[in-house]
Amino acid sequence: MAQEAQSQGKDARRQRVLIIDDDRTFREVVGHLLRQLNYEVFTAEDGAQGYDAAAKNLPDVILCDVHMKGMHGYATTEAIKENPDLNSIPIVMVTGSASRLGEMRGRNSGADYYLAKPVRASELTEILNTAMKDRAGSTPDDRGGSRSKDFIMG
Repeated sequence: MAQEAQSQGKDARRQRVLIIDDDRTFREVVGHLLRQLNYEVFTAEDGAQGYDAAAKNLPDVILCDVHMKGMHGYATTEAIKENPDLNSIPIVMVTGSASRLGEMRGRNSGADYYLAKPVRASELTEILNTAMKDRAGSTPDDRGGSRSKDFIMG
């Protein structure tokens, strides 16, 4: 493994995705899919753990469920977007109860994308690719205040 990292160069690292969702099956299935696609995956089962995981691991993209016990997805998104060290990380709101009102609330909380469950692998990989490209193409000045780019309902 060390040889593999050396052969890729010091700057090479897998793209990181944080999954914040209270549904263990969702975390496991999506995490498995993303690992198969060579993403480094971190998980958290509620908003507070998710915020801490984002601060510790600095993921490239966050998938955040809306309805969770304790700190729900909207509050989690707001907290992440208020932190200057984290606010450039694209957040994909993922929900099993998609609605226009939920979409608007997600947009207002700072989410960059919106995806309805059940999530299809093709939609998820497309939105992750878009989010990664958008983040890579942004400058420090336009990252901080950015709000929703695309909201996709499946």
